[in-house]
Amino acid sequence: METKLNEDSLGPILQRRFVGMGYAHNFDLSNHGRILLLWGMHKVDVDIILTTEQYIHCRVCCRISSKGFLVTFVYGLHSIVTRRPLWEALTDLGDTISESWMIMTDFNSFLLIHEKQGGSPVTNHEMRDMQIYAQACGLVDLLSVGYCLTWSNGNISCKLDRSLVNSFWLMADFDAYAEFTIPGCLLDHSCTIVHTLAKDRAPNRPFKFLNMWTLHKDFLKVVEDSWAAPVIGNAQFILKTKLFQFKKCLRELNKNHFGHISEKARRAKDELTEIQKGILDGGPIPLEYSHVRKKITLLIEAERQFYQQRAKNVYLRNSDKCTKFFHDVVKRNNKRNAIIMLKKRDGEQTTSLGEVAEEFVDYFHGLLGQKEVCVE
Repeated sequence: METKLNEDSLGPILQRRFVGMGYAHNFDLSNHGRILLLWGMHKVDVDIILTTEQYIHCRVCCRISSKGFLVTFVYGLHSIVTRRPLWEALTDLGDTISESWMIMTDFNSFLLIHEKQGGSPVTNHEMRDMQIYAQACGLVDLLSVGYCLTWSNGNISCKLDRSLVNSFWLMADFDAYAEFTIPGCLLDHSCTIVHTLAKDRAPNRPFKFLNMWTLHKDFLKVVEDSWAAPVIGNAQFILKTKLFQFKKCLRELNKNHFGHISEKARRAKDELTEIQKGILDGGPIPLEYSHVRKKITLLIEAERQFYQQRAKNVYLRNSDKCTKFFHDVVKRNNKRNAIIMLKKRDGEQTTSLGEVAEEFVDYFHGLLGQKEVCVE
C-alpha cells in the first residue's frame, strides 16, 4: 500500500525538524515526493511562483545584498515521453522571462554525447528534446568545478545534473559557479552546490594581443622600434623589460587608433555617407574621398576582427557582431576562462584571488627554483 506524502502529513514534521527555515514541495502532485526545498528565512526570501510534478519555479531574493533572480528546481521523469511536458512547460516559461534565471538540477537527460560512459551509446533521440529546449531559451551551463559526471550506478556514469543560466544572468553582476561533489555512501547523485560570490576581481585587465592591430600601417614600425630600444642587464631582465615596453607601445597604438572601434567605424561610415550623398547630388568629388574610403575599409575590417576574436568564433559573420547571441557568447567565454576556485597543495579549496595567486607563485618557485648567489 502506497503512502502519499502531503502538506497535512509533512508540514508538522518539517516545522519541528527545521526551525527557522522555510520550505516548499510538490508532494501533493507526486507519490513518494519528488522535490523538497528548504531555505534559511533569515538569509533569503523565496516566493514560490509555480509548482508542477517535475519542477518548482520560484523567485529568490538575498536579504543581505537585495539581489534577486528566478530559480527553477527540476527533477525530470525517467523516460523521454514523460519528460516532454517538462521541456514544453519550461520553453513556454522561458518566453515570459526577461530577467536573471537559473534552472537546476536533475534533468535525467543529456546535452552531449560524451556525457555518458558505459552502457548503450547515447543517441540523438535521447538528447534532442533537451537540446531544442536549451537553444530555444538561450540557456548555457553555468561555470562549474568538480566532477564532470554526476550520477553512477557502478556500471554506467552520466551527467544528469547541471545548472543552466540564461543570457540575462550572464549580463548581470553575478559572479557564480556550480560545484559538483562526490555523492558519498547514501546517494548516487553528486550534490550540486551553486556558489554566488561577491565581486573579487582585480580592476586591471590582463594584456591581450588584438589581431586588428596588425592592420595598421605603423604596426611593424612600432614592433621594430620597441624591440630595438637598448636595455642593459642580464638576459631575463632584458626580455622582461622589452616585453613590458612592447605592451606599452601596443596599448598606445590601440588607444590612438582602435579604441572604441565600433564608434569609430560608425563615425567613418557617417562621414563616407555624407560625402557620397554630395557626389550623387551632382557635387564635386572631394580630394579626401579616396582617403575616407580606405579609412572606413580599415576600420570595418578591424571591427570585424575585434568581435571575432572576442567571441573566439571563426565562423562569425559581420551581421552577428552586435547581436544578443554574440554578447552571450562573449560573456560565457569570459566566465568559463575565469579561475574561480583552486585546490591548494594541502588539499583545501580556496576562492580567494590572493590565495590563488600565492599558490601559483609558490608552485612555480618550487618548479623553477630560486636564483642562487655564488659566494667565492
